[in-house]
Amino acid sequence: MNLYKINLPELMELYSVANTPNFIFNKFRANSSIRALSSTNSSDALIKNLDEILNLNKLQLQDATLAYAILTALSLNKDWPNFRNKLVEQPLNKLRWAEYLLQLSDIKNVITTTINPYKPQISSSNKFKGSNATNSKVTLMADNKL
Repeated sequence: MNLYKINLPELMELYSVANTPNFIFNKFRANSSIRALSSTNSSDALIKNLDEILNLNKLQLQDATLAYAILTALSLNKDWPNFRNKLVEQPLNKLRWAEYLLQLSDIKNVITTTINPYKPQISSSNKFKGSNATNSKVTLMADNKL
């Protein structure tokens, strides 16, 4: 795992003052070093390193911070649904907010619809009949049953 880009002192400071899972999740997701951790490492490598940390007898501040950093980096991965179940197999009970972070990651990674502002979507109860387009204007025709 490439740790040279991670700003561990900054993350340890954030983790030390965190009082809710939302705080740590949002602050860590916004951190550029966690984004770099996510983009420069494979999900399998991150999970392997998380497993090594979680198998330590006792987690120190640095270990817990790194574990949360890895969880957050994994949540940024576009393949989150594909490896999410692998995380459940980890001994996450050593991390007080791990389950919350997984749930927040699930929510953040819900597939959403992208709206193209140059291709307006029609949201109306009116029945769409068609359109007429020229170079200068677009005319939409619909039944007016309001």
